[in-house]
Amino acid sequence: MKRLAYIALCLIILLTGCATSGPSTREQASVYTALRSGDIEQALVELESMQEEYEEPVVYEADKAILTFYANRPEDSISLIAPALDTMEYNSIASFSESIEGLLVNDNVKAYAGSNYENLYLRGINALNYYLMGDAEGAAVEIRRANIISRDYQLNIEEQTNWLESLVLAFTPNPFRYLTIPEVEDYTTSAFINYLSMLMYASMGDSGNASVDYRTLQETATDPSVVSEEDTAAPAGKSRVNFIGFTGFVATKEEVSVIAEDGGVFHKVVWPHVIDRPNADIQRVVVECSDGQRIELGVLEDVSELAKRNMAMDTSAKYLGSYYRGYTKMLAAQSAAEEAYDLAMDQLSGVNPILRSAGEKAARVAYEEALEAVDSTEIADTRMARFLPDKVWAGGMSLTPGIYDFTITYVTSEGSFTAVREDVRVANDGEPNLVVSTCLR
Repeated sequence: MKRLAYIALCLIILLTGCATSGPSTREQASVYTALRSGDIEQALVELESMQEEYEEPVVYEADKAILTFYANRPEDSISLIAPALDTMEYNSIASFSESIEGLLVNDNVKAYAGSNYENLYLRGINALNYYLMGDAEGAAVEIRRANIISRDYQLNIEEQTNWLESLVLAFTPNPFRYLTIPEVEDYTTSAFINYLSMLMYASMGDSGNASVDYRTLQETATDPSVVSEEDTAAPAGKSRVNFIGFTGFVATKEEVSVIAEDGGVFHKVVWPHVIDRPNADIQRVVVECSDGQRIELGVLEDVSELAKRNMAMDTSAKYLGSYYRGYTKMLAAQSAAEEAYDLAMDQLSGVNPILRSAGEKAARVAYEEALEAVDSTEIADTRMARFLPDKVWAGGMSLTPGIYDFTITYVTSEGSFTAVREDVRVANDGEPNLVVSTCLR
């Protein structure tokens, strides 16, 4: 019996054992140093040297795909993003159809499905990859897929949260007493995806659907002035060229935990929380054209805020899943540990009083350590794609079709950083005229 109790306790710990979330921001300091100096190729070298530190290959593929996109290698980026997205989508479907037994496994050891904002941005980046390769249809497929994913996510997360709440309410009347649920505005779209969709329709001559996206952007864009009605249909004799800039790094995830109590069972509850990272203070982004025109870009989307809204939607489900898992495994562990303790006490009943006292203390310590070991296995899933931008900037200008040079200047409190794009062909040929740049500081 004692052996069976011990095996039961070990099984609980093994089933809920922890995994790392991959290299931390601190451990990836060399990657960030290279990125902030503008040497994206060196950043890729540094990242590749850390591949074995990633527990989840799909997270490594996503990180590398993003950096490869920043390095202006669209074909290589597509080869990494496509399988990563397929894997995340498959894992997401599996997570939303999870059984009760599946809840006993920690989120951070399950196959990584990605947060919804990560899926949206990887789709958006892949759409840009296709645009840059001249494949407008490939880009359109990614944008449509992003819109479907966002819609399905909203339905699935609400259904999963309701299911989890029904399970937890079976053993506690008020599971949310340890959590303040944030108010979340409608989370069904991304301004970045809306913007790409608008440009796609406009380039195809579909000003009607482009106008729908334009009106949506008046509600979703951080700075609605970044879009113009000329983005939906350029003036007669002109072509529209649009600029997209990526700056900084998206907010990161950290664990929040509490010790809950239900019917004498004390158990750990964890969930991920999003916090900002220190990024350069980008004050202005100025675009100068070789024909003399000059515009300032505005913030199309604050990606870190999008991540926070996404995680706010996820919070209830993550919290309830951990609540159920923590209570269930602690209840079983407590029962097994108590049985082992009682058996140990029985065996000490005829022993010398001094030895019995020492044995009782040792058994009590073993009991408490066993329960602490179970609690230590409850860890929030803080895995993430770490190199998505903090902000996306956008704007556009109408030009006579031709060849132009553009200078994009990022003005920060630390100084100015410039990107030059030469010999850019601006035309009306059924594809968006896009100029992409980065300032990863």
